[in-house]
Amino acid sequence: MNQIIHSPIKTLKNLTYTILIISILTLILDPSVLLYLFFFDAIWLALFLSYGNRKNRFWLMNSLTIALGSAIAFVVIKLLTGSHIRSMTLPEISLLSLGALEVLIAAGLCSKKAKEPCRLTGQPRLYEERKHDMERIRQYIQEFEILGINAGWGMGKSFLMEHLKEDSLLRERFAVIQIDLLSCDLDAVELILVEELEKLFRQERVYPEHSRQLKNLLGKNEWISLLGELVVGSDTGLSASYEGFRRELDKLNRKVLLIFEDIDRIFQQDTIQKIFAISEKISCENLHVVFQYDSRVLTEKGFERDYLEKYIPYTVNLTEISYEKIVEYLWEELKMAETPLERDEVSGIGVVLPGQFKAARILGIDMDFRMDFRGTASIRKVRIFLSELKEILLSNEELSRKENVKTVMHVVMMKHFFHSYYEMLCIGESPLESLKLVLNEQEYTLSEILAKFRKPQQESQEEREQRILHFRELLERTENREVWTLLLLLDYELQVGQVERQWEEIVTEPIQSLKRKEKNEKIDRIVWNVLANGTSELTDMENAVRALWQNVLQKTGAAREQAWKKYLDDMNHGRFGKDNKTVFRVGINGFLALFQAMGIVGASGEQWEAFLDFYFSRYQKETEHPAISRDLIAGCNYCDLYDRLVFFRVIRFVNGLEVSGNLNGTKSYQLFFKNYMGAIPMLGYCRRMEYWMFELPGKMEQNLEMAESLMEQLKAELERLRDEQELAYVKEEYEDLVRFVEKNQELIQCESPWSRDDAFRSSDFHSRWHHQEEVDRLRKLRKEQPDRFQAELEKSYREGKLYLPELRAVLKE
Repeated sequence: MNQIIHSPIKTLKNLTYTILIISILTLILDPSVLLYLFFFDAIWLALFLSYGNRKNRFWLMNSLTIALGSAIAFVVIKLLTGSHIRSMTLPEISLLSLGALEVLIAAGLCSKKAKEPCRLTGQPRLYEERKHDMERIRQYIQEFEILGINAGWGMGKSFLMEHLKEDSLLRERFAVIQIDLLSCDLDAVELILVEELEKLFRQERVYPEHSRQLKNLLGKNEWISLLGELVVGSDTGLSASYEGFRRELDKLNRKVLLIFEDIDRIFQQDTIQKIFAISEKISCENLHVVFQYDSRVLTEKGFERDYLEKYIPYTVNLTEISYEKIVEYLWEELKMAETPLERDEVSGIGVVLPGQFKAARILGIDMDFRMDFRGTASIRKVRIFLSELKEILLSNEELSRKENVKTVMHVVMMKHFFHSYYEMLCIGESPLESLKLVLNEQEYTLSEILAKFRKPQQESQEEREQRILHFRELLERTENREVWTLLLLLDYELQVGQVERQWEEIVTEPIQSLKRKEKNEKIDRIVWNVLANGTSELTDMENAVRALWQNVLQKTGAAREQAWKKYLDDMNHGRFGKDNKTVFRVGINGFLALFQAMGIVGASGEQWEAFLDFYFSRYQKETEHPAISRDLIAGCNYCDLYDRLVFFRVIRFVNGLEVSGNLNGTKSYQLFFKNYMGAIPMLGYCRRMEYWMFELPGKMEQNLEMAESLMEQLKAELERLRDEQELAYVKEEYEDLVRFVEKNQELIQCESPWSRDDAFRSSDFHSRWHHQEEVDRLRKLRKEQPDRFQAELEKSYREGKLYLPELRAVLKE
């Protein structure tokens, strides 16, 4: 950056102008001493109120110069016009004292140095590759009259030239003029160029005769041109003026280096041609020209190599710097170590696609795709990418968690290196739906492509080869390959088709299956939050658990009860900080949804214990004699059984409940049997049995004898180990385990089945149907297109997209 320098010459010039102007005003207006002092003080007071601080040191110095010139001019003119020296009146003395005080304060502020402007030395260092490039450019500038510096946009051409302008060897030989073509009037670029050169002549006190003639000939206004001919005289043509102008450059002490920035960014081709022509006319031994451009862009604009060779005969290509090397250079400069990311993670983006193995397993095809974006990775683009990535991570605690940072990195990378695909992303729609592949001129989602090319259970060698061939042909299309790699980079859990599930399958869905869905929603949420911060970075499950823990479970007594009511109200009406939705579903017990959410998000032991205590206390209040129910069993299946305290909290509660009927015909209890009986050996309380032994080969009701036999063996082993224990607190745990086995024996041996059928049972929790999106679609269709409503309703129901209660609810609207 240029520094603001107050040289004695500039100060003297300002003083002279001030004296001249004030002298004329004093002669015309003839103000009294009192009036002059009044305006002097008033003006200084106004300046102090507006700008009176040290940050304006240089401006105050100019103001003091003007004040001094004003005083000199006023006194001299008054004396020259007949005024006499006399004693000052009291008002005049008061105003003069105030003015003197204001001047002294201003002088004091000027004496205290303000912050220095940014200097070039504060700029980022020159990379090793660019140092070698600068050596060649310096050499070529000195030897050749016209030089081109060729590199892609953002590769550091301007940055390199800024360093070169400060090079001591070059400054000794050249005075540098830099023309930013994007910020000047391109219609008057010739005049701007001549005026810039005129400044050099004026600095060295050389009268540029042919410069005046050129400005006259190039003038756009014919009256200005005519006036120029009268004042300067002009009997030569444009070519002769250019020739004379080049000769005049010899009068300067140094040669001139003229730098044109961003010529390839000019839209009009004729403007570029005009600049080329001008540079050819004025370039000579004493004026060297440098163009900065990207040859690929100029070629796209229609400039062939043969044409460019005439106007830019010598070219220096900047050395390509790899993406990995740029990241290495910028890592320390941008202080990326403050983020939770490792440098290798950022520099290695796309080398391995996380979702590639999953896709290969589904398709049965060996594949090794890599993301190809390094050709577009300019220094500027990588700098912007890293800077924004750092800002997002450091400003959002959730996104900066170790398990989320890579997804954030991949989304921000897409924004800067694959912006056309980033623009396709929509808030509320998963990238799995937004980004599509094209096959036979039809668009398909990734899931549909996987279903189309998935490995069948049986296929001949010829069929396999054809399938692989067609798949590879699909990815030969650049857009398809880029969408494929971007989606695999985001590492979604890939699914092929959706299978409708019944109620029992919903309430017993394995935790790993739920976690896979949760992972996909988390990726979607991160994408949407990067798109717009008003969207939640938390999944609905995470939001439900966080709100439950922070707003309810950490309170006690009446405060907790009040908080619980508010929590339910917020969940039922969607009152969240951002755009999360409730986790409650119509027909599914509300507490089951919370159990699933706690299990999915990985609640801590402290959170589980608080939640179980809260749930168990409410469970006991439901009836006078609380008994084991399907709701209880279904919820407890999602508890963290690796936590011993959580495990014993559940079994001790179950031990205290009554048995009102068996659950042998439910999948919930079969899962409960496997989980909790298996947890006993898993936690080390029984060495002669393994957890896998409790996974029955079929339904519980068909394997009751096996279940009873396993529990009998387990009970005997636990009793034996209990009797061997000397530690009272461990013996107490064995007592609980024995009672738990006995309670389960009692449960499966109960003759009458548990009678309450709570499928689709309403509760205070429920505010959302299981197929809510389909319900919303049909409600909207009924209002907007009633003629299609009945047909669509029947189609949805037949395809299993609606449950019967949901169908009834839509019809009641």
